[in-house]
Amino acid sequence: MAVNLRLLGSLLILMGCTGTGWQHSEALGERVRSMEEISTVIWKIRGEIRVAGIPLGHVFLQVSDQVDKPWADVLRNLSRRMEAQEGERFQELWAAELDALPREQYRREDWTCLLGLGRNLGYLDLDMQVELLDGFLAEWGRRTEECRREKQEKQKVCRCLGLAAGAFLVLLLV
Repeated sequence: MAVNLRLLGSLLILMGCTGTGWQHSEALGERVRSMEEISTVIWKIRGEIRVAGIPLGHVFLQVSDQVDKPWADVLRNLSRRMEAQEGERFQELWAAELDALPREQYRREDWTCLLGLGRNLGYLDLDMQVELLDGFLAEWGRRTEECRREKQEKQKVCRCLGLAAGAFLVLLLV
């Protein structure tokens, strides 16, 4: 009976540690997915500006129908606040609405880059806005690719460390 409990306890410890390592490795994948989602949103905004040539508030409203939450809500609220014309600068509106997004998946420099987009967007003519978005997308693409490489390297490490930690604890406690 005691051997069975030890075996069960060892198995639970091993599974728990391995699961923790797996969970950390999946969090790295979530960051990549979030960054790709931002690229998609910005590409759609760029396309609407370039093709439709309508005011930015209407662009956000149209794109909000094409994307999933939480970006749909962010863009819809941004459009609504721009239409209200309450004297706030676009940069302030952008930053306030981005606060609704989950930040834990991004690094500080990624978040700063995303906030920086709001500094110039909306103040320029259509061609300059498209160029600004092209520049942002190039930088964001570089960041996303770096994140993908990092994910591939660190996912294996997280999984192996989880398994190794579980094996170490089993050997230590048994």
